[in-house]
Amino acid sequence: MTQLFDNLKRYVAIISWLFTLLETAVGIVFGALLGAYLADGSYRRSLLAVGLAYLALLIAKLATQRLFPSAVVEELRSRGLLAEARKQLDRRTVVSGFITDSITALNAQTCAINSEAENTLCSQAVSTGLKQVIEPLISRPQYVFDCNESRFTVACLVNYLSPTSRDWTDDFIVFRDDFGVSETLVPSLLRDSEARGSLLDLQKAMQRCFNDNVFVCDSFTPKGELLSIVASPIPLVCESTQANGILLFVSRPVHQCPHDVEITFRIFGRIIANWLAKYSECVGARLSEPPDLSPGTTAIPSQTSPNAFSSPP
Repeated sequence: MTQLFDNLKRYVAIISWLFTLLETAVGIVFGALLGAYLADGSYRRSLLAVGLAYLALLIAKLATQRLFPSAVVEELRSRGLLAEARKQLDRRTVVSGFITDSITALNAQTCAINSEAENTLCSQAVSTGLKQVIEPLISRPQYVFDCNESRFTVACLVNYLSPTSRDWTDDFIVFRDDFGVSETLVPSLLRDSEARGSLLDLQKAMQRCFNDNVFVCDSFTPKGELLSIVASPIPLVCESTQANGILLFVSRPVHQCPHDVEITFRIFGRIIANWLAKYSECVGARLSEPPDLSPGTTAIPSQTSPNAFSSPP
């Protein structure tokens, strides 16, 4: 809408300049003819014709300014900007609500007041617990991207202490897959030397996000359909310079992300990192209990994630 008003304003400015040039030219001709007429009475008809033309030009100019006054165009433009600002404020209010809900869910799971509640945290699957924490982001990502799209793939590449393998585990958790790309989302993709085609494009975006700890908005073409991939790093807990996972979105082409998308995903990445740290701490505490240890059990791994994604298997 703002672009429309800008175009209209430029159109009014061009019309105004054209009328000014024509008015000047006709005025010069009229002045010359008037001088000749006053000198010897010649060019009477020409003077009359130019005078009528000048009068018609002034009427047309006044009519145009009445129809397209620049002040009205500027007012419409200001109203459009105000409406857009209100829309963005409403959107940011919704997104802030998402963050609040996620932090509330994080606290509900990790701020246990008794041992029973604490044990509940690591009695569930990682996918279940994380889904509860970032549910608003999974179900309504269009608010974050400020778009009208309804199809998204939402996934996380994470590292945590597994109660099953009793070791740190790399896992690609797919919460939603409207584009059917989940079969390609495996932990080994990050360092797969045989990736080709669209899979290679996906891998490059993920590697750049993970290795450089940066927000990435790129594209790839799985199954012949051009899609956007948006990747944001999940940090090591209590760290900000090193990634320990990836928050991943696949959508229809995103031509321009709102400027606050990166910081929003960084916040959710931090929430995920804290949940994973508490989950791994819970698992580690459970595995270290004497009744759970049998003869020959290997030592419990450190509860500080080894950041396994960055090193080859």
